[in-house]
Amino acid sequence: MNAWYVLRGGRVLPLDDEARRSVGAGGVSLAAYQKLVHQRYGDKLPARRTTRRVWAAASS
Repeated sequence: MNAWYVLRGGRVLPLDDEARRSVGAGGVSLAAYQKLVHQRYGDKLPARRTTRRVWAAASS
């Protein structure tokens, strides 16, 4: 989501064309946006267990 948004009244609203293509002209609720981000990028984020192991290894 390489776009510009504003959070207003619990809705994520688009500020540019790329954002409008992503969430529509009327935007989406914050919960819907969080779900959208998770669907698109959730598999690219480190798993919590993996993150804990990395931090534990780095701090020992």
